[in-house]
Amino acid sequence: MNRQRGQTLLIALLMLLALSILTLGNLRSGLLLDNSLAETRDYQAALGGADSAISEALDRTRYSSSMAVGEADTCISTAQNQQQVLLCDRLWLEPDNAASSALLPRARTYRGNDLANPDQLAELSSAPRWYVAAQCESRSSSAMADCLAGNGTLLLQMNALSTGITDQALVRLQEYARVQR
Repeated sequence: MNRQRGQTLLIALLMLLALSILTLGNLRSGLLLDNSLAETRDYQAALGGADSAISEALDRTRYSSSMAVGEADTCISTAQNQQQVLLCDRLWLEPDNAASSALLPRARTYRGNDLANPDQLAELSSAPRWYVAAQCESRSSSAMADCLAGNGTLLLQMNALSTGITDQALVRLQEYARVQR
């Protein structure tokens, strides 16, 4: 009788162990799925922020009353107001790159669509930033002088950098436009 009870207890313990292993496996799968969804949401927030920053760069460039054209060194130190789009040399906004890191503080922070109140942030993610890099379309000396004065045809490279909600996702976007001034 005791032997039969011992066997029954052993079988019950083995079944309990099997159920525990299955439960832990399902719990682990659920946690992995939650992490995957969180990373996807983080990336989507970063992508949305960078996309909005690119759109703002295009709009500001289109409606800007003036454009300051300069090399990367002067671009970094040039003061900027809300009516001016700062055109910098072709640099990525990369935190790990020394030249680009110097440009990051000068890059425009995304302000949303409210140009009347540029100090009020409408952030989609963690302060997406953008800047516009310029290149003169023509290399002739007269066209180059016009271009550097902010006239003529400019080839513009819109660059945006945005991080997600948790700073785990980093998105860089680039778009090109041709502007006749």
